[in-house]
Amino acid sequence: MSVSRLLCIALLAITLIGALWIRSRPVATPRATPPTTVSAAATPDDDQPSDVADGSSFRPVASVASLMAGIGSAFGQLSKAVPPSEEEHRLGAIATWSEVLAELSNVNTRHGLEPDYFEMAVDTRVIALELARAARAETPDEARITTLFADLDNSCGACHDVY
Repeated sequence: MSVSRLLCIALLAITLIGALWIRSRPVATPRATPPTTVSAAATPDDDQPSDVADGSSFRPVASVASLMAGIGSAFGQLSKAVPPSEEEHRLGAIATWSEVLAELSNVNTRHGLEPDYFEMAVDTRVIALELARAARAETPDEARITTLFADLDNSCGACHDVY
């Protein structure tokens, strides 16, 4: 399957998930006040998705295991795109898959696990966003892309060493 087709499928899935999430949210009014707290999501022992959709706070609907499956899939696609090649859409694929990883890591910060888990998820998000920016740079630096990908891999590994 071509990279373009995989990107289209990923973007379609992200769009569908986003649309379903937005649809489940109450319509904001000018008098509405944003939530000031974030609820904890499923506990580490609870591998079932959350069914909270009341709009009062953001909680992941996917379990940690489901998020990790998505992260693993996105990381696999990213690892195919990182090695330098003449692939026409290679840098776009790196940027897109990096952003997918960043967003999944962003959601993962809301699972309310240990503080170091939160910090590692934030670290992964920051590195993934840096990698996306590097791929979208006017003059992409291949060495920087390779280094950031290695940093991203190490960030994932550091978390998996503990969890």
